[in-house]
Amino acid sequence: MQPFEYVDTNAELNRVGAAWNSVSVLGLDTEFIRERTFEPIAGLIQVNAEGTIYLLDCVKLTDFSAFAQVLANPNILKLLHSGTEDLQVFAAICATLPRPVFDTQIAAAFAGLGASVSYQRLVAELTGVTLAKDQTRSDWLARPLSANQLEYASLDVVHLIDVYQQLVERIAQRGFTRWCEAEMARVMHPQRAYPLPEEMYKKVKGASRLNPLEQHRLRALATWREEVAIARDVPRNHIVRDVGLLGLARRPLYELEALRSAELLHPAALRKYGLDLLGAVEDFDAQRAMHGARAPLLQALDKERSAANIASLQALVESRAAQLDLPTPLLARKRDLEALACDQKHEDAALLLSDWRYEAVGRDLLAFLENNE
Repeated sequence: MQPFEYVDTNAELNRVGAAWNSVSVLGLDTEFIRERTFEPIAGLIQVNAEGTIYLLDCVKLTDFSAFAQVLANPNILKLLHSGTEDLQVFAAICATLPRPVFDTQIAAAFAGLGASVSYQRLVAELTGVTLAKDQTRSDWLARPLSANQLEYASLDVVHLIDVYQQLVERIAQRGFTRWCEAEMARVMHPQRAYPLPEEMYKKVKGASRLNPLEQHRLRALATWREEVAIARDVPRNHIVRDVGLLGLARRPLYELEALRSAELLHPAALRKYGLDLLGAVEDFDAQRAMHGARAPLLQALDKERSAANIASLQALVESRAAQLDLPTPLLARKRDLEALACDQKHEDAALLLSDWRYEAVGRDLLAFLENNE
């Protein structure tokens, strides 16, 4: 079994946390459960401090202040793999986010190893070690943890520093260091881990197809749902699913019986949240009466308008990706290209027209569109 130090008392965490402030790089991972709560419930935090592995027992520990100081220390680089959910764990238990951060999944793409590479595959590619996957769905809140769980957890960070060092070298050799750093800063931005409640309507599929009034109503309802989910620590869908929000945005209801008949909420959710949801609809109507008509929040893409150019734009991106030896999805998603073909001011098009992507492919995409107007 991989040797590790198990930390399950506040005094011990204070001791090791103080020592970590002297290192320059920490490998981090988390094991958590998130089935019936809004916030993830942390079971373990794994730490690789210059080759020494620590497992922090988040069920028993109650004071994470020493660990929070380490996370916030700007002189320590924190390594994660596909770390967006890990950021949410750190925010939940430490009320802070790690900075600076290096995400090995993002780095793998710039190192020529493919997009969305799993940690197991990355470790196998760079170290030749095959990691087990048998504890992925373990109950990380049960105590005591089994020997297999502890081994699995420790191995998730054992190779992280070695992987990081190899990736940095490969990326530098390929000339993509600046691009990689810019992409990490974008993806690992705190607002991506915890978007503002008033921005959550943008994540509802079909929101852009609503008319302006419906879009504003959807934003109000999605904001209400997010605030309730945070306050009561329940998953968003346990309150009302996206399809329910869309239904109310298109056809507002004002009576509990009408809401029940529409079957937009689970019966248990209707009992808990139905009246408050109706109140959110009424509050929006009151605000609408005060402020009148409003401009649309989102612009629906004109797929017919973009159809003439989308194949050529995709071919251009694929060609450029092949030249750079980078994954095509890293350079541009289809929806970004559709947005660019419809309207360069569209929110989704902005990704292609800023920072490193403009240099990589955005400039060429614009030139193509201008030449084919």
